[in-house]
Amino acid sequence: ASASWIGKKYLDEINGYEQDAVVLINAKLGYEAEHWAAYLWGENLADELYVVRAGNYFSTGYYGRTAQPLAVGLELTLRF
Repeated sequence: ASASWIGKKYLDEINGYEQDAVVLINAKLGYEAEHWAAYLWGENLADELYVVRAGNYFSTGYYGRTAQPLAVGLELTLRF
């Protein structure tokens, strides 16, 4: 498991748009055998909504891209 903290940041040059701090939690749990492995993983387990990039492009207004929301998956590996 891992956790990371992203502090408060401003999304424009005049500090008019602000984003609060977020904590991101990821985890991976699995089992490994001699010829195979299985893992259950999750990213952004708290489903935090935050902006990873923003800007005033061509003076048409502020636009941004949000980060990946909650994601879970199963990983299976076979070894020959």
